[in-house]
Amino acid sequence: MSKPDTVRLNGASVRFKMGAYALLLLETFKASAQEYFSIKSRGVMKIVGTVMEAAVFGFIGLAMGHIMNLGTGPATSGPQFVLSGVIMGKLVGLGQIIQPFFFRGNYTSYHNTPFNTYFMCFVKNFDINYFFRIVELAIYLSVAWVFFDLKLNLVSPGFLLVIAFGVVFQLGLNLFANGWMVVTKHGGDPINWFYDSTRRLFSGELFPTTLLPGFLVFVSRAHPQTYVNTLARRVGIGHESLASLGEDCLVLVILSSLFLTLGCLMLRYGLADAKRKGTLKW
Repeated sequence: MSKPDTVRLNGASVRFKMGAYALLLLETFKASAQEYFSIKSRGVMKIVGTVMEAAVFGFIGLAMGHIMNLGTGPATSGPQFVLSGVIMGKLVGLGQIIQPFFFRGNYTSYHNTPFNTYFMCFVKNFDINYFFRIVELAIYLSVAWVFFDLKLNLVSPGFLLVIAFGVVFQLGLNLFANGWMVVTKHGGDPINWFYDSTRRLFSGELFPTTLLPGFLVFVSRAHPQTYVNTLARRVGIGHESLASLGEDCLVLVILSSLFLTLGCLMLRYGLADAKRKGTLKW
Protein backbone atom coordinates (compact mmCIF):
# COMPACT_ATOMS: atom_id res chain seq x y z
CA MET A 1 0.00 0.00 0.00
CA SER A 2 1.35 3.46 -0.91
CA LYS A 3 2.27 5.91 1.78
CA PRO A 4 -0.07 8.93 2.10
CA ASP A 5 2.51 11.33 0.68
CA THR A 6 3.10 9.22 -2.42
CA VAL A 7 -0.48 8.53 -3.47
CA ARG A 8 -0.55 8.27 -7.23
CA LEU A 9 -2.68 10.65 -9.30
CA ASN A 10 -2.54 10.19 -13.07
CA GLY A 11 0.89 8.59 -12.85
CA ALA A 12 2.49 11.21 -10.62
CA SER A 13 2.57 11.68 -6.88
CA VAL A 14 0.38 14.35 -5.33
CA ARG A 15 3.44 15.87 -3.66
CA PHE A 16 5.31 16.08 -6.96
CA LYS A 17 2.37 17.67 -8.75
CA MET A 18 1.80 20.25 -6.06
CA GLY A 19 5.51 21.13 -6.11
CA ALA A 20 5.46 21.52 -9.88
CA TYR A 21 2.39 23.74 -9.75
CA ALA A 22 3.93 25.92 -7.03
CA LEU A 23 7.23 26.23 -8.94
CA LEU A 24 5.44 27.23 -12.15
CA LEU A 25 3.44 29.88 -10.32
CA LEU A 26 6.55 31.22 -8.54
CA GLU A 27 8.62 31.41 -11.73
CA THR A 28 5.81 33.16 -13.61
CA PHE A 29 5.40 35.65 -10.78
CA LYS A 30 9.17 36.33 -10.67
CA ALA A 31 9.41 36.79 -14.42
CA SER A 32 6.50 39.25 -14.43
CA ALA A 33 7.98 41.19 -11.51
CA GLN A 34 11.36 41.43 -13.22
CA GLU A 35 9.72 42.64 -16.42
CA TYR A 36 7.71 45.23 -14.50
CA PHE A 37 10.67 46.67 -12.61
CA SER A 38 12.88 46.65 -15.71
CA ILE A 39 10.64 49.06 -17.62
CA LYS A 40 11.48 52.19 -15.64
CA SER A 41 10.20 54.84 -18.04
CA ARG A 42 6.91 53.11 -18.59
CA GLY A 43 6.54 52.51 -14.87
CA VAL A 44 7.18 56.16 -14.01
CA MET A 45 4.69 57.36 -16.63
CA LYS A 46 2.12 54.89 -15.38
CA ILE A 47 2.54 56.03 -11.78
CA VAL A 48 2.32 59.75 -12.63
CA GLY A 49 -0.65 59.17 -14.91
CA THR A 50 -2.48 57.15 -12.26
CA VAL A 51 -1.91 59.82 -9.61
CA MET A 52 -3.46 62.41 -11.91
CA GLU A 53 -6.31 60.07 -12.81
CA ALA A 54 -7.12 59.42 -9.14
CA ALA A 55 -7.00 63.17 -8.44
CA VAL A 56 -9.41 63.79 -11.32
CA PHE A 57 -11.94 61.38 -9.82
CA GLY A 58 -11.54 63.11 -6.48
CA PHE A 59 -12.20 66.55 -8.00
CA ILE A 60 -15.15 65.15 -9.93
CA GLY A 61 -16.50 64.06 -6.56
CA LEU A 62 -15.97 67.58 -5.22
CA ALA A 63 -17.80 69.10 -8.18
CA MET A 64 -20.69 66.63 -7.91
CA GLY A 65 -20.94 66.77 -4.13
CA HIS A 66 -23.53 69.54 -4.06
CA ILE A 67 -25.98 67.50 -6.17
CA MET A 68 -25.32 64.10 -4.58
CA ASN A 69 -27.98 62.92 -2.20
CA LEU A 70 -25.68 60.93 0.07
CA GLY A 71 -28.15 60.93 2.95
CA THR A 72 -26.73 59.26 6.03
CA GLY A 73 -24.53 56.87 4.07
CA PRO A 74 -20.99 55.98 5.17
CA ALA A 75 -19.32 58.08 2.45
CA THR A 76 -19.72 61.59 3.84
CA SER A 77 -18.42 63.55 0.85
CA GLY A 78 -18.51 63.43 -2.93
CA PRO A 79 -14.81 62.51 -3.31
CA GLN A 80 -15.16 59.70 -0.77
CA PHE A 81 -18.16 58.32 -2.61
CA VAL A 82 -16.61 58.47 -6.07
CA LEU A 83 -13.15 57.23 -5.11
CA SER A 84 -14.50 54.38 -2.98
CA GLY A 85 -16.59 53.20 -5.94
CA VAL A 86 -13.62 53.25 -8.32
CA ILE A 87 -11.40 51.50 -5.77
CA MET A 88 -13.91 48.72 -5.18
CA GLY A 89 -14.18 48.18 -8.92
CA LYS A 90 -10.40 47.81 -9.09
CA LEU A 91 -10.41 45.40 -6.13
CA VAL A 92 -12.95 43.17 -7.86
CA GLY A 93 -10.90 43.31 -11.06
CA LEU A 94 -7.72 42.44 -9.18
CA GLY A 95 -9.32 39.24 -7.92
CA GLN A 96 -9.92 37.85 -11.39
CA ILE A 97 -8.02 34.62 -11.99
CA ILE A 98 -9.41 33.78 -15.43
CA GLN A 99 -9.55 36.46 -18.12
CA PRO A 100 -12.41 36.46 -20.63
CA PHE A 101 -10.16 35.89 -23.66
CA PHE A 102 -8.09 32.92 -22.45
CA PHE A 103 -9.92 30.11 -24.23
CA ARG A 104 -10.13 32.04 -27.49
CA GLY A 105 -6.47 31.72 -28.34
CA ASN A 106 -4.65 29.80 -25.61
CA TYR A 107 -6.70 26.72 -24.86
CA THR A 108 -5.21 24.72 -27.72
CA SER A 109 -1.73 25.57 -26.45
CA TYR A 110 -2.33 24.53 -22.86
CA HIS A 111 -4.94 21.79 -22.68
CA ASN A 112 -2.42 19.07 -23.56
CA THR A 113 0.17 20.16 -21.00
CA PRO A 114 0.62 18.15 -17.77
CA PHE A 115 -0.90 21.10 -15.90
CA ASN A 116 -4.58 21.67 -15.32
CA THR A 117 -6.00 24.07 -17.91
CA TYR A 118 -7.75 26.25 -15.34
CA PHE A 119 -4.51 26.54 -13.39
CA MET A 120 -2.83 27.70 -16.60
CA CYS A 121 -5.54 30.37 -16.89
CA PHE A 122 -4.59 31.51 -13.41
CA VAL A 123 -0.83 31.47 -14.10
CA LYS A 124 -1.15 33.32 -17.40
CA ASN A 125 -3.00 36.08 -15.58
CA PHE A 126 0.19 37.01 -13.69
CA ASP A 127 1.66 39.17 -16.41
CA ILE A 128 3.05 42.69 -16.32
CA ASN A 129 -0.43 44.19 -16.66
CA TYR A 130 -1.41 42.53 -13.39
CA PHE A 131 1.44 44.30 -11.62
CA PHE A 132 0.34 47.60 -13.14
CA ARG A 133 -3.15 46.98 -11.71
CA ILE A 134 -1.66 46.38 -8.25
CA VAL A 135 0.27 49.65 -8.48
CA GLU A 136 -2.86 51.49 -9.68
CA LEU A 137 -4.84 50.24 -6.70
CA ALA A 138 -2.09 51.28 -4.25
CA ILE A 139 -1.95 54.75 -5.80
CA TYR A 140 -5.73 55.21 -5.66
CA LEU A 141 -5.79 54.17 -2.01
CA SER A 142 -2.95 56.56 -1.19
CA VAL A 143 -4.45 59.56 -3.03
CA ALA A 144 -7.89 58.91 -1.53
CA TRP A 145 -6.44 58.67 1.97
CA VAL A 146 -3.95 61.55 1.88
CA PHE A 147 -5.95 64.14 -0.08
CA PHE A 148 -9.59 63.17 0.43
CA ASP A 149 -9.60 61.54 3.88
CA LEU A 150 -10.97 58.21 2.62
CA LYS A 151 -10.02 55.38 4.97
CA LEU A 152 -11.23 51.98 3.81
CA ASN A 153 -11.06 49.13 6.31
CA LEU A 154 -9.49 46.68 3.90
CA VAL A 155 -9.01 43.96 6.52
CA SER A 156 -12.60 43.89 7.72
CA PRO A 157 -14.02 40.35 7.30
CA GLY A 158 -17.29 41.82 6.06
CA PHE A 159 -15.53 44.01 3.49
CA LEU A 160 -13.40 41.11 2.24
CA LEU A 161 -16.45 38.85 1.98
CA VAL A 162 -18.41 41.39 -0.06
CA ILE A 163 -15.47 41.93 -2.43
CA ALA A 164 -15.04 38.14 -2.70
CA PHE A 165 -18.61 37.72 -3.89
CA GLY A 166 -18.03 40.52 -6.39
CA VAL A 167 -15.03 38.54 -7.65
CA VAL A 168 -17.18 35.39 -7.90
CA PHE A 169 -19.73 37.30 -9.97
CA GLN A 170 -17.06 38.65 -12.33
CA LEU A 171 -15.51 35.19 -12.61
CA GLY A 172 -18.88 33.85 -13.71
CA LEU A 173 -19.06 36.55 -16.40
CA ASN A 174 -15.56 35.70 -17.63
CA LEU A 175 -16.30 31.98 -17.81
CA PHE A 176 -19.51 32.71 -19.69
CA ALA A 177 -17.61 34.99 -22.09
CA ASN A 178 -15.01 32.28 -22.73
CA GLY A 179 -17.72 29.74 -23.48
CA TRP A 180 -19.50 32.25 -25.71
CA MET A 181 -16.38 32.91 -27.78
CA VAL A 182 -15.57 29.20 -28.12
CA VAL A 183 -19.07 28.55 -29.49
CA THR A 184 -19.44 31.62 -31.72
CA LYS A 185 -15.79 31.88 -32.86
CA HIS A 186 -16.21 35.63 -32.51
CA GLY A 187 -13.47 37.88 -31.16
CA GLY A 188 -15.85 40.17 -29.32
CA ASP A 189 -16.96 39.81 -25.73
CA PRO A 190 -20.50 41.23 -25.47
CA ILE A 191 -20.94 39.91 -21.93
CA ASN A 192 -18.16 41.90 -20.29
CA TRP A 193 -18.73 44.81 -22.66
CA PHE A 194 -22.32 45.11 -21.45
CA TYR A 195 -21.25 44.71 -17.81
CA ASP A 196 -18.52 47.35 -18.04
CA SER A 197 -20.81 49.70 -19.95
CA THR A 198 -23.57 49.52 -17.35
CA ARG A 199 -21.48 49.18 -14.18
CA ARG A 200 -20.74 52.86 -13.64
CA LEU A 201 -24.21 53.97 -14.67
CA PHE A 202 -26.39 51.55 -12.72
CA SER A 203 -24.34 50.22 -9.80
CA GLY A 204 -23.76 53.35 -7.72
CA GLU A 205 -20.05 53.46 -8.45
CA LEU A 206 -19.76 57.18 -9.23
CA PHE A 207 -23.09 58.51 -7.96
CA PRO A 208 -25.92 57.19 -5.76
CA THR A 209 -28.52 55.04 -7.50
CA THR A 210 -31.17 57.24 -5.88
CA LEU A 211 -30.39 59.84 -8.57
CA LEU A 212 -31.55 57.43 -11.29
CA PRO A 213 -35.06 57.71 -12.73
CA GLY A 214 -37.56 55.30 -11.21
CA PHE A 215 -37.43 52.60 -13.91
CA LEU A 216 -33.61 52.59 -13.91
CA VAL A 217 -33.51 52.07 -10.14
CA PHE A 218 -35.09 48.69 -10.84
CA VAL A 219 -32.22 47.87 -13.22
CA SER A 220 -29.69 48.82 -10.55
CA ARG A 221 -31.37 46.46 -8.07
CA ALA A 222 -30.74 43.59 -10.47
CA HIS A 223 -27.06 44.50 -10.98
CA PRO A 224 -24.76 42.54 -8.61
CA GLN A 225 -22.15 45.31 -8.54
CA THR A 226 -24.75 47.58 -6.92
CA TYR A 227 -24.71 45.34 -3.85
CA VAL A 228 -20.91 45.15 -3.88
CA ASN A 229 -20.60 48.95 -3.87
CA THR A 230 -23.36 49.53 -1.31
CA LEU A 231 -22.38 46.80 1.15
CA ALA A 232 -18.62 47.41 0.82
CA ARG A 233 -19.13 51.08 1.69
CA ARG A 234 -21.21 50.14 4.71
CA VAL A 235 -18.62 47.76 6.17
CA GLY A 236 -15.44 49.33 4.75
CA ILE A 237 -16.21 52.98 5.54
CA GLY A 238 -19.18 52.86 7.90
CA HIS A 239 -17.68 50.01 9.95
CA GLU A 240 -20.96 48.08 10.10
CA SER A 241 -20.86 44.42 11.08
CA LEU A 242 -21.44 41.63 8.59
CA ALA A 243 -24.59 40.57 10.47
CA SER A 244 -26.14 44.01 9.95
CA LEU A 245 -26.06 43.73 6.16
CA GLY A 246 -29.19 41.59 6.13
CA GLU A 247 -31.11 40.72 2.98
CA ASP A 248 -28.92 42.74 0.62
CA CYS A 249 -25.99 40.45 1.40
CA LEU A 250 -28.16 37.41 0.70
CA VAL A 251 -29.15 38.87 -2.68
CA LEU A 252 -25.47 39.38 -3.56
CA VAL A 253 -24.69 35.77 -2.61
CA ILE A 254 -27.55 34.45 -4.74
CA LEU A 255 -26.72 36.59 -7.79
CA SER A 256 -23.00 35.78 -7.63
CA SER A 257 -23.69 32.05 -7.29
CA LEU A 258 -26.16 32.18 -10.16
CA PHE A 259 -23.74 33.92 -12.52
CA LEU A 260 -20.91 31.55 -11.57
CA THR A 261 -23.12 28.54 -12.28
CA LEU A 262 -24.22 29.96 -15.64
CA GLY A 263 -20.59 30.71 -16.53
CA CYS A 264 -19.41 27.19 -15.70
CA LEU A 265 -22.26 25.61 -17.67
CA MET A 266 -21.65 27.84 -20.69
CA LEU A 267 -17.92 27.11 -20.77
CA ARG A 268 -18.45 23.37 -20.35
CA TYR A 269 -20.97 23.38 -23.17
CA GLY A 270 -18.71 25.47 -25.39
CA LEU A 271 -15.64 23.26 -24.93
CA ALA A 272 -17.65 20.05 -25.37
CA ASP A 273 -19.28 21.43 -28.52
CA ALA A 274 -15.94 22.59 -29.94
CA LYS A 275 -14.27 19.24 -29.23
CA ARG A 276 -17.11 17.41 -30.88
CA LYS A 277 -16.93 19.60 -34.00
CA GLY A 278 -13.13 19.85 -34.01
CA THR A 279 -13.22 23.65 -33.97
CA LEU A 280 -11.21 24.51 -30.90
CA LYS A 281 -8.68 26.41 -33.01
CA TRP A 282 -9.92 29.09 -35.37
